[in-house]
Amino acid sequence: MRHLARGLILALLLSLLPLPAARIAAQSAPDTPIRSVAWSPANDRIAVGYDDGTVQIVDAATGQPIHTLRGHTGRVASLAWKPDGSELISGDFVINSYGLVTAMIWDTDTGQCLATLSGISPASVLGVSWSLDSSQIITFGFDVNPNLKFWDAVTYQLVSEVDKGGDAFQIVWSPDTTLVALANVAAQVVIANPATFDPVIILDEGQTSSGARGGVYTAAWSPDGSLVAGGNTAGTVRIWRVADGQNLLNMAGATSQELRWDTTTIHAVRFSADGTQLTAVAADGTFRTWDVSTGALLGSEQLLDAPIQAAAWNSDGTQLAYGGDSGVLHISEAPAPTVVEPSPIVDVAWSPDGAYIARTFASGTVEVVDAASQALVFRSTSASALGRAALAWNPAQAHQLAAGIERYIYGWDVVTGETLFTLLAGNPSGIATTEVGHYAECIYSLSWTPDGSRLASLSEDGILRVWQMPSGAMMLDTKTTQTYSLDWSPEGTQLLAGQGLGIARIDAATGAPDRFHPEGRITNGVIPYVDLSPDGTTLAGSTIAGDVYIWDAATGELDYQYRSPGDVRNHRNVRWSPDGSRLASVAWDGTLRIWDRAGNELGVRQETGRLNSVDWSPDGTQLAYGGDSGVLHISEAPAASGAAVSAAEG
Repeated sequence: MRHLARGLILALLLSLLPLPAARIAAQSAPDTPIRSVAWSPANDRIAVGYDDGTVQIVDAATGQPIHTLRGHTGRVASLAWKPDGSELISGDFVINSYGLVTAMIWDTDTGQCLATLSGISPASVLGVSWSLDSSQIITFGFDVNPNLKFWDAVTYQLVSEVDKGGDAFQIVWSPDTTLVALANVAAQVVIANPATFDPVIILDEGQTSSGARGGVYTAAWSPDGSLVAGGNTAGTVRIWRVADGQNLLNMAGATSQELRWDTTTIHAVRFSADGTQLTAVAADGTFRTWDVSTGALLGSEQLLDAPIQAAAWNSDGTQLAYGGDSGVLHISEAPAPTVVEPSPIVDVAWSPDGAYIARTFASGTVEVVDAASQALVFRSTSASALGRAALAWNPAQAHQLAAGIERYIYGWDVVTGETLFTLLAGNPSGIATTEVGHYAECIYSLSWTPDGSRLASLSEDGILRVWQMPSGAMMLDTKTTQTYSLDWSPEGTQLLAGQGLGIARIDAATGAPDRFHPEGRITNGVIPYVDLSPDGTTLAGSTIAGDVYIWDAATGELDYQYRSPGDVRNHRNVRWSPDGSRLASVAWDGTLRIWDRAGNELGVRQETGRLNSVDWSPDGTQLAYGGDSGVLHISEAPAASGAAVSAAEG
């Protein structure tokens, strides 16, 4: 909670800070609205398109015009610099009129018009761009078939035309140049092959579950090319995963609640250089920044002279140029990315087939990454998890993940993104229990039976519940005493739980406990975590005092006790390897330790900050673990011979 509180205070302070003072460029004519803005590749000049058909090239350092270009009959709503900065394309956008619609090419050193491209559309030029090698000019027409035209960049003659990508507002190449994103009128971002513009995947707003639908006006790629963000005309900013088209986050990018083109349109979106944050500029002057992992709003400022009709960052994201109905071009230093304290990882779990690793954060976000590449494959966000959350993969369904977040248990197919179930694990009356402090109904532990037919949960108030799956019918709802974690016996008839100063064996049908480690048998602290070996013969437990115990599961006889040094407290998690030959634990002192069944230490690794959870890969060769740093660590696991522990971070 300390982390969450500090994050909220930081966001509040940021919301009160104005953008740095802006330089103001000369106007084309008094009160002539700005309709488009584009930085030169060298960031030394800015092209500005106006409502009266004028284009200005402005010195980015002084804000003074270098050239004033005239020739358009309609408002100039699209601009694009040639990659070497020597030429500029501008396009007409005509409202409710079918007249002479053109794109014009300008020499940016002399201001001379080099060519006029006509026949693009009878109504408007929605988008203009250059091919990556500068050999072709690309234009998108509105309400015409074919809408996409390619022009020779030397002769300015039409080379070819196709109907691809819809009526596109903007064309954005991926960081590795292998794909292109087209933000279009039809509420889509079309990811296409840049050689043919054939669609590879369509990110359709109609497939999202929340937020208003609107034409996607602007788009941006994350630095690693895995995500695309889009801002629409209804004031919504969305993030999609490119690999499968899954919509990950939806954020309100405009303060205005009235859905109007001139107040709610998102005019620019941009990922930070490290890909952790996303910033957007809306027509009503709203300038907002979000955490890409959680969707949390990190800052919100108000730009000058709203409504704004055009905005663009320079290539390195350090400066923002924007303007609108006032006709004034503002050039401002863009705020540096917000420093955000990471949300702690509270649980990790490796999928039964070894393909994925799930992690859940104190913020309530659940993520699943590819175990080999650590690429994100699934994300779900929650408003808050009060610092507590639990994960469990279904042993019989490799891609089915259950997560306990606050009072609810969610189930997903992480490959398809489908929500399979939502179970209320808190007080069915809806009245929060306060019996055991403020985490009372938070889910502490989840466990599936080996055959995946039942799911058990344990909350901080001591309520144990068992559900029949996949129906979700509740089979058991019983109160236990200060119970923190549980595990099924191999045959699925009993649950073993860390309970106060002992270990309880609970009948899964009746909930009747059989306390086989009585008070006094544990010499040093409460047992929050237990884990039964795969063969059911040996039980491990950890205490809040930092000790680790290994018992005979049938008799309760102590086989081994690891006594932590005096300054080490809270071994937060213990896990047996899949073959039962080794035991791993993580502690709040940042240590990962591995033992064999006899208690011989096989390896130890020291990390910075508290560690909260650990899990083995199904083949027992690797360990995944995480803690308060928010970093997922993946280690090679030592064999029983005592090989050294090494780790990689994700």
